[in-house]
Amino acid sequence: MKAVMYRTYGPPSVLHVSELEKPVPKPHEMLVRVYASTVTSGTIWLRRGVFPGSRLFTVMLRLMAGIFRPRRPVPGIEFAGVVEAVGDRVTRFRPGDAVYGTTTGLQQGSYAEYLCVPESWRGGVVAPKPGRLTFAEAAALPVGGMTALALLNRVGNLHGRTVLVYGASGSVGTYAVQLATYLGASVTGVCSTANVALVRSLGADEVLDYTQTDLTQLGRRFDVVVDAVGKLPTSCRNALLNPSGRFVSVLSITGERTHYLEKLHHLVEEGRLKPVIDSTYPLDQIVAAHDYVDSGRKKGNVIVDILAAGRKPLMHALYAFGLFIVAVSCAPGNVRLKSGHPDNPLLESLYRKDVAIRKLDAETDTVNLERYDKVHRESVFALIADNKVRTPLDKLRAAWILQHTAAKLCEGVLTSLSPENFLLAYKLSSSSLRDLEQQNDTATLRTYSVARVVALNYDRYLLYTAGYQKFGTQFVFDDKTGEMLLAPIDTTLATDEERKKYQVAPLQQLRATYKVKSK
Repeated sequence: MKAVMYRTYGPPSVLHVSELEKPVPKPHEMLVRVYASTVTSGTIWLRRGVFPGSRLFTVMLRLMAGIFRPRRPVPGIEFAGVVEAVGDRVTRFRPGDAVYGTTTGLQQGSYAEYLCVPESWRGGVVAPKPGRLTFAEAAALPVGGMTALALLNRVGNLHGRTVLVYGASGSVGTYAVQLATYLGASVTGVCSTANVALVRSLGADEVLDYTQTDLTQLGRRFDVVVDAVGKLPTSCRNALLNPSGRFVSVLSITGERTHYLEKLHHLVEEGRLKPVIDSTYPLDQIVAAHDYVDSGRKKGNVIVDILAAGRKPLMHALYAFGLFIVAVSCAPGNVRLKSGHPDNPLLESLYRKDVAIRKLDAETDTVNLERYDKVHRESVFALIADNKVRTPLDKLRAAWILQHTAAKLCEGVLTSLSPENFLLAYKLSSSSLRDLEQQNDTATLRTYSVARVVALNYDRYLLYTAGYQKFGTQFVFDDKTGEMLLAPIDTTLATDEERKKYQVAPLQQLRATYKVKSK
């Protein structure tokens, strides 16, 4: 199996991907196929071998993790996945169960394709995955969620009290804002300019931009101050707290408790708590993931997509199969379209070039791939604007270009996201298939229906694991029919500027406009 390892403490570059033997569960353990993990503050501290701001806690960390080098060579604290096998003494879980939890106290971390987890143990937790969450979201819940809940539990009843959350856009901070709001507090979040809209969308009554506001001169005090990043200066803490107020910080020790996870699970199922996902990195880009978190720019959680390591060959095969089907189906001898308009020769040329350009992906020529994708995408948009995409075949060709551009963007091959690409591609492919049905062109309809299902199921993995929720929408797919479904809009990560830019409409309007079925 593939796993990330490190032999010395230090920067992200100490991490590397290696091949290890697949573990075998003991009688009290279960073997979990890990789908996703995260880059948390804890994994950063363990990688560095340093607890920030405290020599005492650094000594304690080294005693636990290894004095001179890591005692546990595979890092990773949070995980979500599916149980593959169980030991004879395991009673709560069965193969096929979706689970999530932590690896605290175990010999192996979660940055691996497989992990053996006891049914219960003192250090960490494991539980059935909430049905409302994706595996990526579930992996991001335990540490940040339990830490925020533990800190707020220390201050007692929050109903009617004023709470300030410093670092409100981080992992612990985003949970703290949501939990404090749920518990009846008046919440003020503190974050940078770029994250003000995010924190407000989480339920904060007020959001302060620390780059524009001197907290020591705020002139107001709070009943509770939560330092969710461990960086609040003492001068600010003294200026912000009421005389009888309580201060809590992530730099204090918080334990993992099963009842904490059960409480979070309950709130998730009620729709009152939602993990915030910043970005997703495949396992082989673990150094880049840690570099990004080290930069201090992340909001919410950074996901490590471990399932991609095992599925990559399958995805490439499926992708090639989709290319073959569409290429064959678009051959002149296999197309019998009845249309009053001729096919657009420019679009046909763009399509055939696009198929050839996909070979750049196999060569990892990302610079040229992005350049050609941009040219083709803009050309398709121009043809659509000029009303030159009219026949069913033209619509399918345009949908192919836009859809696979969007898929590559989501996969992380390219550098920007373009949700309108996929929406437009789906609209084009759906309308063209309806045209074929009306024309009773069964041969082309059959060919393109198969091609569309293959293409959508390939994109299913890319879009689903990427979340595709940054701009307020989430797509899921019906495995049996290949139909795309639009899940309820989640505006957690959509800022006002992004919603305006990408015209993310209300759910009903999206369903009506793009003929998307509700989940």
